[in-house]
Amino acid sequence: MTDPQQQSAPISGPGRDLPAWPTDRKLRDWQKLALAELAAHPGSSFLASATPAAGKTTFGLRVAWEMLASGRVSRVVVIAPTTHICRQWAADAARYGIDLEPNRPNSDGPEPSDFHGVTVTYQTVAAGPGIHADAASRPTLVIADEPHHMGDQASWGLSARRAFDRATFRLLLSGTPFRSDNEAIPWVTYDGDGISSADFTLLPSPCASAA
Repeated sequence: MTDPQQQSAPISGPGRDLPAWPTDRKLRDWQKLALAELAAHPGSSFLASATPAAGKTTFGLRVAWEMLASGRVSRVVVIAPTTHICRQWAADAARYGIDLEPNRPNSDGPEPSDFHGVTVTYQTVAAGPGIHADAASRPTLVIADEPHHMGDQASWGLSARRAFDRATFRLLLSGTPFRSDNEAIPWVTYDGDGISSADFTLLPSPCASAA
């Protein structure tokens, strides 16, 4: 990962030129801290837990921008709960020069290589995990938005593992890193009591807690 300060010049990615990170999209303090934690993280999966509206999408896209720019990955796959959220991810990614095809149907096969990647729902991945498992030929960053929708032994979780267990890196973004049925979530670390352990947690401010 690069220094999380704003870049002032375009970054040349593998096969595509990425524009500079917009100067009017400055990172929040927690996003800078989480980037530093991720850079030092030794594993291939990273769970960032933050409250709604904290800026998880911007953080995820900054990770994608840096990994594409550095050549660590050449493909980004965002998995989200709904088609509407998929479209939002693709629209936000476009602000940073990251071209993600939204809601590509499985019947069309893998996304064309002139895209940086794709945004798909958990249901779409479950219906065709082999279509999305392109990690062997294209180093892939997977961003799982609210991964509690996947159960490790349920259809969506098993399919996601089949598709992305070989991905270069998996970034999990959640405000609720647990499931009501207490089933494990793929790629999440659990302690001896079965409680999920986030790699980075944004704690609510005391003022917010008291409100």
